[in-house]
Amino acid sequence: MSQSPLHKSQAIPLLRHAPTEAYEEFVQTWICTYPHAEPTRTRAWLLRCHTRLVEAYPDLRNWFAASLTERVGRLYQEDTNHPSGPSSYRARHYLTFLALRGYATFDWEWLIATHHLVIEPFLPVLGYPTTSLAWLKPLSTWAMSGRMPA
Repeated sequence: MSQSPLHKSQAIPLLRHAPTEAYEEFVQTWICTYPHAEPTRTRAWLLRCHTRLVEAYPDLRNWFAASLTERVGRLYQEDTNHPSGPSSYRARHYLTFLALRGYATFDWEWLIATHHLVIEPFLPVLGYPTTSLAWLKPLSTWAMSGRMPA
């Protein structure tokens, strides 16, 4: 009996860190797009979180091999100031960047366990169109009201 061909969804995902310069450029664009009260401090914090994850997992495959709890970084109802896996929790910004730029493909367990993973703010910074998401707001309003749209 021959083995079935490998389906695209079963292919070995790409798992590597982005070049530091690429993430630094993204962070700078992010800060210009979404001005914060202290852009210098925000930039430093995001880059420090990136550095800590890269130092903890120089080979990104080791991060993927870690337990789900370690990769999620913060368990449900856990204090945000004291997460169980601080480098993973605080690097979610960087991890999302990796996914949206094709450096990593995340497993469903991690995506579901993170509980609150927001990607919409990343889209304009990375050059993805966001107008296609405009239909979501009326749809969610309709779903919450329980009435058919006119």
